[in-house]
Amino acid sequence: MKKSEAGFIVLPVLFLLILLAGLTQVMLYLVLDETFYQQEFLRYRQFLRISSGVMEAVARQTRLPRTGTYQLPQVELYPGKEAIKPQLTLDYQPHQQVQSITIHFPYVDGEWRLRKLYLEPPGGCNYPLYKETAQIGYSSGGGPKLDKALFKTYSDRPFPRTAEDFTDGLKGYLYVGPGKDYYFPQGLKIAGTGVFYNQGNMTIGAGSTFTGRIWFLSQKNIYVGDNVRLPNAFLFAQDSIKVGRNVEVCGIMIAQNNIEMDEQSICRGNEHVVQTFITPSYIP
Repeated sequence: MKKSEAGFIVLPVLFLLILLAGLTQVMLYLVLDETFYQQEFLRYRQFLRISSGVMEAVARQTRLPRTGTYQLPQVELYPGKEAIKPQLTLDYQPHQQVQSITIHFPYVDGEWRLRKLYLEPPGGCNYPLYKETAQIGYSSGGGPKLDKALFKTYSDRPFPRTAEDFTDGLKGYLYVGPGKDYYFPQGLKIAGTGVFYNQGNMTIGAGSTFTGRIWFLSQKNIYVGDNVRLPNAFLFAQDSIKVGRNVEVCGIMIAQNNIEMDEQSICRGNEHVVQTFITPSYIP
């Protein structure tokens, strides 16, 4: 065999070997990645189960301990027998507008947290003004104030940005606005529950319906558009509330200054709407 012919045979074989080596390396990376993600998933599930158990135990207590961070017993994760020391942080004072339970899991690659919020209206659920207001549905002039600094501390979830963000419904969280005026979309039927807090004005778009329990809290004004339906709502404005035509509200409306409501609109009192609002657990 000539040298040139041998060269033509050797080169393709070497090229094939290089390709096979590269393919083997890629497959090895894929296997390692899959193993890593499986471990992360197992770790996440264990974090979730432990956190949920701790939160349920805390919720069952008739009297919570004072605000602070508490070290929990060490736990061992599977696989790898990784030992971690979870912590429990409580932010709680009687009648505090936003209270929280947070579970911390410091581990090798960082920290994983799970949080649940308990919200009360300004002054607390049993503030006399709410019981009085429930008789007619609305009240203006005086009363407690919103805790701006506290809501800023728990601004984990921003307001929805587009109408499409409301499509799947609200998930029961505390939504903290950007501070500037916010306009809810017009003509939408929005399911689910939630608490909306904003330092600026809030406008509820004309023709919209919020079917679940909903809180609107504003440091300024709240404007309710025409033909809006709020069957289970708490509206609290540090300044004023203006209600358009043919609006139906079942709940409580409170304004520090004044409430202007069209004569064709109806507000029925519902004291239960100001009871403690509990969010689902979430990763902050």
